[in-house]
Amino acid sequence: MLGLMGTNDYLDDLGNLHVVGEVHNDLPYNVDHIRLRITFYDEKGNALEESASSPLLDLLVPGQRTPFVILWEDAGDWKRYSLRATGRATTDQPEEGLTVVHSYARLDDAGLYHVVGTVRNDGATTAYYVKVAVSLYDSLGRISNASFAYTEPSRVAPGMTASFDCPFDYYPYQAEHLVQVTH
Repeated sequence: MLGLMGTNDYLDDLGNLHVVGEVHNDLPYNVDHIRLRITFYDEKGNALEESASSPLLDLLVPGQRTPFVILWEDAGDWKRYSLRATGRATTDQPEEGLTVVHSYARLDDAGLYHVVGTVRNDGATTAYYVKVAVSLYDSLGRISNASFAYTEPSRVAPGMTASFDCPFDYYPYQAEHLVQVTH
């Protein structure tokens, strides 16, 4: 079973609703083709909007989690939502050898919060389009936002490093972050 570890929602300056959360692989095998389905309801329980999305990582091993962000543009007058996560068992394995060497957070002059760092390829083959998924957590350990970035350069040969910069414009009560890497 894929578990939902918690969600957070917020409205941006344009009135768009962002639902942020994490999916956890509680199964004893790897899972891919993960889909999230969300339904928004009004105060009477009528469905207002339904949407499907994918999390930021495509493949989860047992015990691994991945963040997700679902956006509803011009959100209506909703009162609650329900979420469901599904996936497919797979024998596929994650690419090995990509390591987050270090990461840190900083604010820029424009007020954006950046999680920046370095990824190293300890594997035997060149990695292309290395994706870094970043989760932000508040002081109580609840997810508050998530996003992703690609490394620069996008091609990381064995033994080489690449940098990443993942900016956020929403980062309430930011206390820590988690960086996961894939390609």
